[in-house]
Amino acid sequence: MWTRRLAKPFALSLLLSTTAVAADSESTPFAGGRLLHRVTSNQDLWVLRVDLCAAGVDVVTTSSALKGRTVSSFAGAVAAVAAVNGDFFSPSFSTDGPAMSDGVSWGAGRDHTYVTPISFGPHMVDIPHHNNEGGPAPGARMVVSGHPTLLDEGGVVGNPGDPLCTNRHPRTAVGISADHRTLILATVDGRRSGAAGMTCPELAALMAEFGANDAVNMDGGGSSTMVVGGAVKNRPSDGSQRTVGNHLGIVLRPGSDTPLCPERQAVGVLDVASCDVDGIAGWAADGDDLNAATDVHIYVGGPAGSGAPGFNVSAGRHREDLCGFLGCNHGFAFTLPNGLRDDVARDVYAYVIDIPGSGPNPLLAQAPQRLQCAAPDLPAPASALRRRHIVDPSSLAAWRLSGTDIAVVDAAVAADVGESTPLPHSPELVRRVDDAAVFVVDGDTLRWVRDPTSLAAWRFPVDSIAVIDDGDPRFAFAEGSPWPALPFVFRGAGDNAVYVADDAVAEDDDIDDDDSVIDDEDVIGDDGVIGDDGGNERGERVVEVDAASCAASTASAGATWVGLMLVLLRRRRAA
Repeated sequence: MWTRRLAKPFALSLLLSTTAVAADSESTPFAGGRLLHRVTSNQDLWVLRVDLCAAGVDVVTTSSALKGRTVSSFAGAVAAVAAVNGDFFSPSFSTDGPAMSDGVSWGAGRDHTYVTPISFGPHMVDIPHHNNEGGPAPGARMVVSGHPTLLDEGGVVGNPGDPLCTNRHPRTAVGISADHRTLILATVDGRRSGAAGMTCPELAALMAEFGANDAVNMDGGGSSTMVVGGAVKNRPSDGSQRTVGNHLGIVLRPGSDTPLCPERQAVGVLDVASCDVDGIAGWAADGDDLNAATDVHIYVGGPAGSGAPGFNVSAGRHREDLCGFLGCNHGFAFTLPNGLRDDVARDVYAYVIDIPGSGPNPLLAQAPQRLQCAAPDLPAPASALRRRHIVDPSSLAAWRLSGTDIAVVDAAVAADVGESTPLPHSPELVRRVDDAAVFVVDGDTLRWVRDPTSLAAWRFPVDSIAVIDDGDPRFAFAEGSPWPALPFVFRGAGDNAVYVADDAVAEDDDIDDDDSVIDDEDVIGDDGVIGDDGGNERGERVVEVDAASCAASTASAGATWVGLMLVLLRRRRAA
């Protein structure tokens, strides 16, 4: 995504002017820190890489009360496990650029066209180009400045003609990786035999080698100092530590969060993978925003990228067992599509999707799980159904259906279902201008879509519903039986013809053969319970719909449908 890049990156071997092979030694001085010491024929340098997503890692910068100290003195005062010197400064220890500690700015330093204020805030590290005069980033709590910019969005910044850059000096630099998860601190010794110091381009190449995407030069010369674990690691060119204007330290706060990690990893668990309705279930959450419902991508038959079919499910269901530590609404459930119910064993993979979209999308704990489901039964006895041919693949797509929706049933069972007219090539949804009820246009008949869940199960987009008045011929179409509550797409074994199961119900039937039917004496109360109090005269069946399928569909019930549902339940219109 970065737009600026070097056309021809400098070769590190040329920039560092090193003829001998570098001798590197590495150590881990603290959890989340990796320290490298490199000695060559003409360089002596230290590079500390800090994992900002390691538990408890934080930074601290100099307050006004701690200015004018050596790096060791500052590190001791703030209990830093590592520290380096900061900005260029005046004899009174006023820094050149902005300085801030714990949200409090101090000193006369300002942001100008040759200053880079490095800002640290909640889950944020910002290193702008020095030409940017926007000041510290919004939300910054710790700020230390330097100049000039060495790397900007991966590209080396040239500073031609500036003797500060073209001459070799002892150096200190601060950088951040492209994913903002690693802070890089470096000191380069100079002004002695075996330690030539570096130019700005050489320092930029060093920072890039160790993963920096943005980097800035800090005060150098006799100020350059790195302290780790209470010990001075480099050899300051003055022969001893210099008192400097300000500092940047790394501190560990045991048991704390990761305050600078740009994104806490999304997490979750695949609790179960079964053939039941809502049988693929678990929970997932994004670590940065527990108030938002993240998505889960489910792949059946292989991992992401394998070509296995994938499905998007929202992890926004209420789960009481999650309320105490995550928040209640992070559950998900998904019903295996009928097209994958063929008695073949498959592994189910589930990944939690990072909300900002830039972090990793980890595989859920306890995934993959193996699943093997038998072919589904018809949704009703064959005598109660009619099969309607889906005429070609483009019609299947127009109805927002796919191969994973197609159940394969026994050829004889499929043949027992009487055949009706082919399904219209594509869905056509209307509502009359004076009526909230939504209908599918089926030939010259209007067939009522029973409720928002049925609309979502069929993946009908709300924005496709046309509002018609008495000038439209469809306004006068007769109303037929309700549209099937759920889609059931099938083909007979050995037959390539694909059908949708439709109800074999006469248009004037007033069905009341069991408790799943709303009849003239039934009404749905505010609590969702069916009781006797007049009621809806259409004779609609009440069907519990797989909410995970609804979540995966492109249609959304939405707030608009809450009001519409109330209207539909109060209607007393004869079918």
